[in-house]
Parts: sequence; structure tokens; C-alpha cells
Amino acid sequence: MLSNFKVIKAEWRIIIATVIAYIIPGIVTAVGSAVAWWIWLLITLGAVCTLYVRIQGYSRYRKWRKGIADKTRAQNRAIAEREIKAILRIVINAVPGKIPARANVMLIDEKEQLYIAYQEGMDSAEDLTLRWEKYVGSCGDAWGSGKQRIADLDSIDETTLEITWKMDAEHRARTSKVKSIISTPIRDIDNRDILIGVLNCDSSETLSRSRLNEEAFRTTMVKYVEIIVGFLRLGRIIKEEGDDGGEGI
Repeated sequence: MLSNFKVIKAEWRIIIATVIAYIIPGIVTAVGSAVAWWIWLLITLGAVCTLYVRIQGYSRYRKWRKGIADKTRAQNRAIAEREIKAILRIVINAVPGKIPARANVMLIDEKEQLYIAYQEGMDSAEDLTLRWEKYVGSCGDAWGSGKQRIADLDSIDETTLEITWKMDAEHRARTSKVKSIISTPIRDIDNRDILIGVLNCDSSETLSRSRLNEEAFRTTMVKYVEIIVGFLRLGRIIKEEGDDGGEGI
């Protein structure tokens, strides 16, 4: 940003100097001799033409810089999204029980609800498009409390899901196959008090079989959260302070 300002400042210095160089001699000539007005007019026209050319050049320069910036952002986003998907596959492979599992990264939308932004193993899942409020379900509770949450859903009845986990009928029905889950909050790099999403890993197997509650795996989830937030920044998928180009929060 600073380098762009210096370029703009330098460009306008050249323009002003050019105008002065053309117009001042013209004014002196015109004042000195009424006959020389036509010379002053030609010089003035030259100054206007020069100014126009320089402005056009600056405009083309700005478009070129914007094109380069847009291309770089698109490339960075593609890299970031590819790496986030790769991390989700690593998380699934690291599940202690070595059983089928799923993983996803949830971000916060403009309505202050969690949604699945990236996922692995959920292409046709019933709960793929669900939105989650704070303290609703394991992910919502991790978001609201700012703490890692683990749930053995196989041992929880419908009443507990409704009252304790605040899940309505739709959420209960569309997640009925999930028997165990671990949810880890994703925090902003610069301000650890700000939560920007949740990393989830779940399974259709019970907690005793998936073993998502093992300490080593819980630590693994925290480690990968730190990597994921870096890629979210790289791809400008989330906003940085003073940045209007991000998405998701």
C-alpha cells in the first residue's frame, strides 16, 4: 500500500512539473508580446495533451496493478482451499479408532451462524447445509464457550439433545447418524479472544470406538486449527484488520 502511494505521489509531481514548465513560459511570452498569444496557445495545448497522456498512463498502470493483485488473490485462495481440504483428510486419518469419520471447517456467516465452508467425507450428508447458532450442538457450544467440546451422542436421549444441546427437531433428525464428535474453536491469529469458526471431526461410531476423546487426538485438533487459520488468512477467506476483501466473517 505504501509503495503504491509513493508511485502515485511521484506521478503527480511529474504532472505538476510538466504543467508548470509549459504554462509559465507561455504566460511570460504572452504578457511580453500580444503578438505571441498564438505561441502561448500552442504551448498550453501541448501542456494539456501531455497532462492527458500522463493521466491515461496512470490509469492503465492502476488497471495493470489491479489485474496482478486479483490474479494473486485467486491463486492464493486456490492454494489455501486445497491445503485446508488436505488437512481435513489428515485429521480423518488421525482418528484413533481407525474407523470411518468425517471432518469439516465451519465459519461464521453474516447472520452470525456457523456453516460448513470446507468438508471431507460429507458430499451427500443430510447435515451439510445446516446452520448452527451459538451453544447449539457440539459445534455451537465450542463456538459459544471458546472451548474444545467432545460428545458421545449415542448415550444422549432426544430430551437431552433438545434441552441441553438446544437442538431442534430438524437438527436432531439430520444429525441422527452422528454418534461421536469433537469440536475445536478456531481463533483469530492476532486477537485470541475472537473466534472465527470451528473445526469438527465426527463419526457414526460411538465414542468408545472412535476414541475422539484421546488426549493425543485432542492436541492434534488444536495443532491443525492453528495451521488452518493461517490458510484462511492466506486465501483472504477471512478478513484481516483493515481488509475489505475477505469473506466468511
